Amino acid sequence: MGRTDTCSPYVAKRNGGRGGERWLYGASGFFRYGMPPVAAIVRSKKTGKEVRVIVRDHCAACRQGRVLIDLSPMAFLALGLTLGEGVARVEVRYLGAR
Repeated sequence: MGRTDTCSPYVAKRNGGRGGERWLYGASGFFRYGMPPVAAIVRSKKTGKEVRVIVRDHCAACRQGRVLIDLSPMAFLALGLTLGEGVARVEVRYLGAR
């Protein structure tokens, strides 16, 4: 609670976010408000699992090159990763506007 290192769509509504923490969403540095959502396939280099996410938000840390994509908690879990382990190495393949 009170985290500031995650994008707002993934913060529960009770904590001031827009909700969406139950969905497979992502945020990326290229995304700008008003753009249509963009589908992407994200693969964990650790587990080899893949998940299809919808990029629907901007991520400032992604734009600055610190991370590639910011995933919702459910997308992170779907990759077989553990919440709280921090940054995970992934490959991202963008599929275009959905």
